[in-house]
Amino acid sequence: MMAVANRLGLCLLASLLVTPAMAQKSNFDASISAKGVLAEMGVDQKLGSQIPADARFKDAEGKDVAIGEYFGKRPIVIAPIFFQCISRYGVCGQEQKELVKMIIKLKKELPVGQSFDVIFLSIHPKETPELARVNKLDTVKIYDLPGSEGGFHFLTGSLDEIHKVTDALGFRYIYKPEADVINHPAGIMMLTPEGKVSKYLSGPTYPTVLFKSALADASRDKIGSVEVEFSAFGCIMTDPVTKRQTIVIERVLSLVGLVFLAGVIGMISFMGFGNKNKPKEEAEKL
Repeated sequence: MMAVANRLGLCLLASLLVTPAMAQKSNFDASISAKGVLAEMGVDQKLGSQIPADARFKDAEGKDVAIGEYFGKRPIVIAPIFFQCISRYGVCGQEQKELVKMIIKLKKELPVGQSFDVIFLSIHPKETPELARVNKLDTVKIYDLPGSEGGFHFLTGSLDEIHKVTDALGFRYIYKPEADVINHPAGIMMLTPEGKVSKYLSGPTYPTVLFKSALADASRDKIGSVEVEFSAFGCIMTDPVTKRQTIVIERVLSLVGLVFLAGVIGMISFMGFGNKNKPKEEAEKL
């Protein structure tokens, strides 16, 4: 019985080790190495870093704006995402949805446009103000608080201008223009009213207590502490020509793999223990 259990465990382990490669080959663009992607993308927490006020974008109405125009009033929550992340595998949609869901819970206590502003910064240089406008209208409608539209900012811009901000944030992501592919980590940053990085919150979900605490610190120009770990979630983008999709799945697969492997080891140990004690139990019956 122990031999069977060992063979079963080895088979399951082999299956586990093969699964990521098979998944990439059958469902995702195998030309992008998960390890390579994770080496290039991430978040370097630059607490106290000043966001360059002269970085220029288009707002949801197509107006040219400098990001510094939003400084000097209230603390700012900035979410580097892209708007056309519509795949069910992508983290952008979930990140935006969870952030909006949470600030809805807080809107009586901390209304957007009065207590803080939210900037959704598109990290995809091909996205347009029209796309930003659709996203803003949907968000304002869901948030459902008169006057809040002035606190929501959906920005698009060139790659150089985007990188001015993302580099200051320490937000490292991958954009492959030849394949129209983006991979990026998930998270938001709290800025002081003057545009300095106060706190990082790892995504794609954000506990209300941590959000409120980080926002309070930012409003007082306080620079917070470093997050222990920043999630290396990836985001899918569909190639409009080939319709192929890319996703960073290594972290997810690693977590699933560890849980699965622990279960296999536990099962083998349990079966081995039961087999070991069976002769003893039979002898006692005699």
